Amino acid sequence: MSQEQEILSRKEREEREDRLNKKGVFDYAMPQSWFNDVIEATGANPAGHIVWFYPEDSGMGRPEPITEMGDNILAHYVISCNMRGQ
Repeated sequence: MSQEQEILSRKEREEREDRLNKKGVFDYAMPQSWFNDVIEATGANPAGHIVWFYPEDSGMGRPEPITEMGDNILAHYVISCNMRGQ
């Protein structure tokens, strides 16, 4: 691994840690139907970019982007849902 790749990898890990600094449980397993719908709506695979987050004060989970690409995927998905009337 080159020094540049190592720096980017370290930066990405730090970014993920910052994003995950919330109270609750993070699960890399997402509901399969949601996962499939995201891929169908956006053409992007959310794995590694979005996790399922269960806030400490709620039993309901929700998608939580952990990378910049995850932010983009989720934004695109929300727009797609709005356009489809969901």
